[in-house]
Amino acid sequence: MPEARTILNAIQEHLHVLGYETHNLALSLRPSVLDDLGLLTALRSYDEQWQECTDIKLAMHFNVGLSTRFSPAIETTMYRVTQEALTNIIKHAQASQVSLVIHHSPKHLRLIIEDNGTGFAYEQFIQANPQQSLGIQGIQERVLLLGGSVDTEKQGLVRRWESDRRA
Repeated sequence: MPEARTILNAIQEHLHVLGYETHNLALSLRPSVLDDLGLLTALRSYDEQWQECTDIKLAMHFNVGLSTRFSPAIETTMYRVTQEALTNIIKHAQASQVSLVIHHSPKHLRLIIEDNGTGFAYEQFIQANPQQSLGIQGIQERVLLLGGSVDTEKQGLVRRWESDRRA
């Protein structure tokens, strides 16, 4: 039975590691700062992590204060869209600078992410790389579910989110 105990201990250790990794993944998808302090503070925190992991300069600009809150659905969507767009920039853009702008007005909430990278022809990319375009498709689906829209320009990666509903 010592062999069974060794196997059981190894399984328990693997489950412990898996639980830890799952917890970290869940936090990265929806960090507690998003619930506690809101989208803008969560993005500032993400910027700190970004600066530690990449040499790409990220500049953030908001026309509202850090304490401004939006609906939980909008905050989660904007955070996840930002994560996916920045991940795409790291993987594909060969950029050295990224700008993230959030502009809020009574009728619109707009997220714009621009980089100085290589850019791509959006329609051709989607058709030629259906498996690699899942991130872009995920961004579009998330935003459309909230009644918004997404623009992707050929010269670099630009994401715009707008809603006709009050944000």
